[in-house]
Amino acid sequence: MQAQRVQALRTIYRYWLTLLFVAVIAQIAGAAYGAFYAAQKLGDQKGPDEQKVISEKAFDHGFGFHTGFGYATFLGAVFLLVLALAARLGKRRVLWALAVPVAVAVQIVLAWISEAAHGVGILHGINALVVFGLTGYLTGQAWRAARAPVAPAATAGDFAAGRRRTLQSSADCHAEGRGFESHHPLFETPAFERGFVV
Repeated sequence: MQAQRVQALRTIYRYWLTLLFVAVIAQIAGAAYGAFYAAQKLGDQKGPDEQKVISEKAFDHGFGFHTGFGYATFLGAVFLLVLALAARLGKRRVLWALAVPVAVAVQIVLAWISEAAHGVGILHGINALVVFGLTGYLTGQAWRAARAPVAPAATAGDFAAGRRRTLQSSADCHAEGRGFESHHPLFETPAFERGFVV
């Protein structure tokens, strides 16, 4: 029963990770939409470029999905870590799962800082690629592990059969004494007949 529960949690983890990877792609698409939406609003205005402005309301409308969905993605990343712990994936895979909410949290902090220091926005874009690559790698790893053939568990009968084979091999080895005798026939012809004339 315990093994079935763990297996079910691992299946949920795999599908949740896949959804999180899709959410990261949607986040990147949302950022692109916001940027081009703002550009279109500026392009629709007449007059010199220096006089074209965009209201904060219009800007928030363009980036509203990207901003709101970013916080939802962070909550999804935290839940992914909880699933990894519950599914007992092992220390290495749990640490990889921990890296996801950490990377998303860094992404949010960089977005906050970028509002006052626009140069930090470069790091925001680079870290987005890190989150994308990390979730994509973990998703592929999870599906490969699920499709890998599972070796059958050893039973008591297998252990007994292996022990009998070991005992039989030991008996054959000591059948002629202590096992140091050669099982190959010795040469009986003289050395000069074999071409080793001195």
